[in-house]
Amino acid sequence: MTTTIGIPAKAGPHLRTAFSVLLPEGVPLAPDGSPSAVPDRATVDSFRHEVAASIFGVRFAGNEELEDWLRPIPGSGYARAHALNLAILPLVGVGENCLWLNGGVGSNRLHEFRTLADLDREAWKHAGDEGPYIGYMLHTLARWLQDGRIAYGTLSLANETLMSEAVDEAADAIRKRWPTTATMEPLPDGGALVRFEPKENHEAFGFDLTKAYDEARRRKAAVWDPFFSSLPPAATVTESTDEGELHVRIEFSNPSALEGVETRRFLSSLATLPPLGDDVEEFIEEEKRSLRGYAEGLGD
Repeated sequence: MTTTIGIPAKAGPHLRTAFSVLLPEGVPLAPDGSPSAVPDRATVDSFRHEVAASIFGVRFAGNEELEDWLRPIPGSGYARAHALNLAILPLVGVGENCLWLNGGVGSNRLHEFRTLADLDREAWKHAGDEGPYIGYMLHTLARWLQDGRIAYGTLSLANETLMSEAVDEAADAIRKRWPTTATMEPLPDGGALVRFEPKENHEAFGFDLTKAYDEARRRKAAVWDPFFSSLPPAATVTESTDEGELHVRIEFSNPSALEGVETRRFLSSLATLPPLGDDVEEFIEEEKRSLRGYAEGLGD
């Protein structure tokens, strides 16, 4: 891939000001105008401080002081953090939408993966799971530029989401049968010990939850994974706002859907996928009800 040296095409005035101070010549760019590689942590930290100075006129001695200042404040929430995140994204993000992952395997070298499937396979290999690859992505946190705004997203495969949500609902049913009260006991080192009473209920809860989890794993292998693997590539995109910020949840049908989403053409390639059908949503809800019924039956 041909690279040039310059300032990222999507950089706004505050990021450009930071470049004039820190790297006037710019960074290596891909043909789409985004950085061809993710800058190292020290470089990103330096830019965060310069961008904060440009936006807010403040400077801090170190990263810890900056992070403290970015915490939510009454009446404005995370407005400071959102402004800084938006300004810095063209430096750390990949492609036409400045896609960026908030941690996880491959997050610091996203430019190396052509599609989300490539990234997901890398995470699966790193996890050391046995058996063939059938998808791994669950609640992967991401950010990107969308219509001039920063979008905060979670990316998941539908079978992994079903596993997570079904077990949560089963746990809720079991907890109602074995209620406990949690108390915090301070420790000399500043930590705390959590105690659950009555102890017998807590032990019974753990025993039944293990049974429900094992049943969920059995159903996932026998029913859920084959069902989702048989679906055509699809993705359901759900948007919401919180304190004026855009939040996006994306559920992919299976790894073939991830194959169709390119990291450097994130939104445009995502738009080619149809949403999951109503029959899929019905299947998901029925399977969650079924596992909850199994969990409730453990007390019979």
